[in-house]
Amino acid sequence: MQQKSAQTTDFVMAAYVDNSAKGLRDFPYSTDPAVNPLTYQDLQRFDVVHTIGEVFANMLHVLYASLVDERGFSDNKLTDSEGVEGNIIFMRLLMGSLPRMPCNPNCA
Repeated sequence: MQQKSAQTTDFVMAAYVDNSAKGLRDFPYSTDPAVNPLTYQDLQRFDVVHTIGEVFANMLHVLYASLVDERGFSDNKLTDSEGVEGNIIFMRLLMGSLPRMPCNPNCA
């Protein structure tokens, strides 16, 4: 939802919360491993849900960018659920996964 064009840009999560350019996460969401070095393998060393979520959120960002690079971008992302562009496919996959999540998920 943060991306406005086919050029997927890095972005910081909630910089306004503590008035910090870094925002709430340790790294900006980015497809560049030099900017955000977190990978799936990092999950082995984390046990705090917010840190684990940071890894998964960046993986989703990278997936989004790959789909947009491959399939393009649509400005009609909020009104055309049947589009074939990458950002629409990403949203369809994300929304389609939600009913498969457990009710009241937690880290226990």
